[in-house]
Amino acid sequence: MSHTTFEAALSWDDPGEPVTEMVRRLELDRASDAAFGLLERGPTGWTLCIPDGAEAAAVVDEEIVDLGRLHLEPSGERHLPVRAGLRARVRMGSFRFEVRPTA
Repeated sequence: MSHTTFEAALSWDDPGEPVTEMVRRLELDRASDAAFGLLERGPTGWTLCIPDGAEAAAVVDEEIVDLGRLHLEPSGERHLPVRAGLRARVRMGSFRFEVRPTA
């Protein structure tokens, strides 16, 4: 059985310090993986939680996703389902989060 995998990278800048980055490899169809950064695992799969006001961009198979069309949740986030082919970046100040498919 093949699995669709992706990488999630969390990085931030501290003035005067090198960029710090943590990278985690996750499987879309594996229920045992827990949340990481802005990713949450729910009953229907992974979701990227984009805080309101964050700079964000996403594409699926080279097609731009209009993030403004996503519903703003009471939590102050927009939820984007993670699926094969998704590449997304979220930036808030010095904090950056990126989701990308693996080869």
